[in-house]
Amino acid sequence: MITLLVLAATVSPQTAALTDPDAFLKIANDAFLAGDAAGAVVGYKRLLDADYDSADLEFNLGNAELNQGHRGLAVLAFERALRLDPSDADARANLQRAKIGSVDKIVGAESEPLWERAAERVPVDNAAALALGAWLAGFLLFFARRIFSKHAGRMALPMALLLVVACLSGLALAAAAYVQDGAGRSVVIAQAAKVHEGPSEEFKSTFEIHEGLTLRVVDHEGAFVHVRLPNGLEGWVDAAAVAKI
Repeated sequence: MITLLVLAATVSPQTAALTDPDAFLKIANDAFLAGDAAGAVVGYKRLLDADYDSADLEFNLGNAELNQGHRGLAVLAFERALRLDPSDADARANLQRAKIGSVDKIVGAESEPLWERAAERVPVDNAAALALGAWLAGFLLFFARRIFSKHAGRMALPMALLLVVACLSGLALAAAAYVQDGAGRSVVIAQAAKVHEGPSEEFKSTFEIHEGLTLRVVDHEGAFVHVRLPNGLEGWVDAAAVAKI
């Protein structure tokens, strides 16, 4: 995690020019340490809007949002931090802290499949590098086997092992990319949202969901999205009430 350094800044995230991202980040961090969580949020979001996204930045944003009591936005930021860096133990711990006291207690919620839970922790960059390296090494060994035919028998086992590594790492990469890209996973950011039986407020509302709940968006129509809760309950909510991880 980025260490929040106390700086004698004379400018605020609202007024500072975004010319040096690192310096601007320090200004936003300083605002947070000075008790100006709202100002820090402004600074962090300006960096995100300028495409300076990172797990550390999302983590800091989550802390600032949680400091203001914005549970849904904090959960969203921590979830995004984990999407960028699944191994971030601090983000995972703060995510659990943000969910304490959540209104929604999902009855009958099923645990996500083992492969999805495992894929969430796979570093995509590492899996991609391993898959690419295994395939390249396999091709090189294949050509070497043709050139040095008298040693072909010795190369058979290494080639087979490289093929297995390449296939397994490729599957891990595909699973991690699917899960960590979101796969429709979203967070409720509105304090409360009515769930309707159809994509309009004219349809009957059957229940409510509240900020901080993680669910999946499976479809959208107009200004509404079709959501599925962890226990299988489904319905339509205002699209502005949720944000994709």
